[in-house]
Parts: sequence; C-alpha cells; structure tokens
Amino acid sequence: MAVARGKNPDENFVKNLKEARAITGLSQSGFADQYGIKVKTLQSWEIGRSIPKGLARTQMDKIISDLLSKASNTSS
Repeated sequence: MAVARGKNPDENFVKNLKEARAITGLSQSGFADQYGIKVKTLQSWEIGRSIPKGLARTQMDKIISDLLSKASNTSS
C-alpha cells in the first residue's frame, strides 16, 4: 500500500489517514487515544472538514507513513 500521490495533498491526507486507521483495526476513539488526538479532531480530519497544519501535520504524516509502510512490508 503506497502513500497516495496526487494533485490535492489534503485529499491524499484524508485517504491515507483513513487507510492507516483501517490498518490498525482501531476505532476512531481508539486511534485518537493511541496517538493523542481528540476524537472530534480525528473525525474532522477524516471527512476533510479540517486538516492538521504545522507540527501536527508533520507528525501525522510520519505516523501515517509508518503505518502504511509496515502494512506494505507485511503484505509483500
């Protein structure tokens, strides 16, 4: 599973976030607790209402990339 690349980085973030959470098998609440995010914030990100900025975006991009990479390595 590769990180989505395309014209809109926010759409890619939403897609990759949903995929990464699905990989963990965690609920929104569980994923939020695991990574120190408010559930409402995660929900807002997953529907594309808002997108993290600055350090939060950098940290989420790393978490997502790590999860997608691990899933890709285990399915090979």
